[in-house]
Amino acid sequence: MFKKILIPCFISIIALLLTLLYSSTSFSKETSIRFQHLTIEDGLPQNSVIAIFQDSIGFMWLGTEMGLARYDGYSLKVFKHDISDSNSLSHNYITKIVEDSQGNLWIGTRRGGLNYFNTKTEQFTHYRHQENDINSLSHDFIYSIAKDSHDNLWIGTVGGGLNYFNTKNKQFTHYRHQENDPTSLSHDNVLSIVIDNRDNLWIGTANGLNYFNIKNAQFTPYFHKPNDSNSLSHNNVFSIIEDAKNNLWIGTRGGLNHFNTKSAQFTHYRHQQNEPNSLSHDLVYSVIEDSQGNIWPAQVAEGLIILIQKTNNLLSICIRAIIQLA
Repeated sequence: MFKKILIPCFISIIALLLTLLYSSTSFSKETSIRFQHLTIEDGLPQNSVIAIFQDSIGFMWLGTEMGLARYDGYSLKVFKHDISDSNSLSHNYITKIVEDSQGNLWIGTRRGGLNYFNTKTEQFTHYRHQENDINSLSHDFIYSIAKDSHDNLWIGTVGGGLNYFNTKNKQFTHYRHQENDPTSLSHDNVLSIVIDNRDNLWIGTANGLNYFNIKNAQFTPYFHKPNDSNSLSHNNVFSIIEDAKNNLWIGTRGGLNHFNTKSAQFTHYRHQQNEPNSLSHDLVYSVIEDSQGNIWPAQVAEGLIILIQKTNNLLSICIRAIIQLA
């Protein structure tokens, strides 16, 4: 299941690029748009790009199934696991990349835990699950990472729940699903994390959306309820963003959800068979908001969908038509 989830996330890269193009040009016919391709022939370690991140200097960091690549606009430098080098990457399958306030990177991997990359020395420090250490990472399969305002990390794992990592004392605090505790995390597979404008957490799992109040360390879950049209559309939550109005947009296996944080009600945007401007598919892996407040859900399907918030209408955009502008 999870291998299939990770691979299509490269579509969010396309969505991000097209968002920038849409915001600045509105697809004017006079605009020349060109795509440059980076492949293994150019030095990319593998063609499936799982994670992409631009750092504060401007470097593009590309996480693949076969290593990490840094792109400076001209050439690629690749970092891989080397069994003979303890300061190399712990595992080649990269799932997430974030930057701290010092310009160094935190990198999540599929089976190698968390890596800290010192961008000056270009050495990696590993943080992995240790069976007999309760202050270690709860699981080595990292799916999501969010950095708070104090440079500490919230880490979502597959099988190990949610981790809080204090980057100063290097200790992990675990939050797991407890069968008989309704205020615990709803599932130990954490697929998405966002920190809202009040510094609280919204957490997407394989079984529902969770609101985490950091002050009292309690979770409030939101689930799909078949007889409630204002509930979450599906319990598999892959992506969460907070928009400029402090509401949430949520990508699920059951379409796109808008969550009004004041009324605690969900509005659904789903595929409709005979409606060309509905979602092309109900599987939404990633969501972003552009500078004009429009919402772009990324899907495994032909074309892109943009939700125009001013009119609340969905607009279907064909990728082929955009590329032909070049």
